[in-house]
Order: sequence, then structure tokens, then C-alpha cells
Amino acid sequence: MKTTLKSAIFDKNILVKSFQKNFKTSNYTEETTEINNNSIKGTQTEICINGLRIIIRDLKTKDYNIDVQHDFPLYKLQFEIEGYSHYVPSDASQTEIFIPNAHYNLFYLPEVNGNLNYKTKSRKTLEILFTEQYLKDIIGTNFKQILHKLGTAISNKTPFLMWKKVSQYP
Repeated sequence: MKTTLKSAIFDKNILVKSFQKNFKTSNYTEETTEINNNSIKGTQTEICINGLRIIIRDLKTKDYNIDVQHDFPLYKLQFEIEGYSHYVPSDASQTEIFIPNAHYNLFYLPEVNGNLNYKTKSRKTLEILFTEQYLKDIIGTNFKQILHKLGTAISNKTPFLMWKKVSQYP
């Protein structure tokens, strides 16, 4: 599983991250990175637990964007505590995702190839990434029936957003 990120905010304008299949890991790992470049300052913490990736960001930013591509489907619960996230797919027929300040959403994208736009002065986020296998592990192999709408989207390989209008947390 591989993610390719392209942006002026990265060394040599590109960052490639590789993961074990289904985010499998034998150990709990936690890594906090200090970020300090001309567009972003702050911390990013990545936690890996068998089957999950959790990303916590606390950043002061200038406007920036990132071209993103995954070679795997994306299952994600994303909280934009401060700031916002706007994903625009390269293929206009695919699903655009906008999560404004103080909102969250759960989504599934069978294909990720597009641009993430951030025009905000700060971002505080909590992102939980998982896989279909993780759903099977915690819910069972009949998760597609239990999580009917999400399960149908996964079966049909069509994008899914839990809320078309994003939900705000208290």
C-alpha cells in the first residue's frame, strides 16, 4: 500500500509513504514529527495500531495544496477541529469532499487521485484510517449487511460519504 504526495511543502516536492497490507503491524508505534517550513509549522503525530493509522495534526499554516494518490481504497473518519480540508478529485465525475471547521465525516473512496486544498491559517485534525479487513475484523464478515449503505458502496466500489452535509460535533 502506497501513498504519493506532491507539494512544495515537501523536500524535493514529493513524499512517498508505504504501508503494510491492511495497515498490519505487530507493534504499537507512535511518532511525532516537528514540521517547520515556509508554509507549515507545528506537529504531526502518527499512531499505528494493528489495522489502523491515526493522524493528529496541530499546525499553523499558509495556503497550500497537495496532489495525493493512493494505490488502495481509502476508509477514513476525519475530524477538522480547526481549519478545513477540501479534496477535489482529478476526475470530475468522482466525489469531492469538503470538511469545514468544527465538522467531521466518515467516508470511503475506492480511488484517490486528486488535490487537497488548504486555505486556512491553522489546522487541528484527528484522522482515523482503516481498511475493509479492519471492518471485517471488528464487525465480522457480514459487515456489509450491518453497515448497509457503506457496505453497498464498498460492494459496488462507489464513493461513500456518511453525511452529504457534513456533521458538526458539539
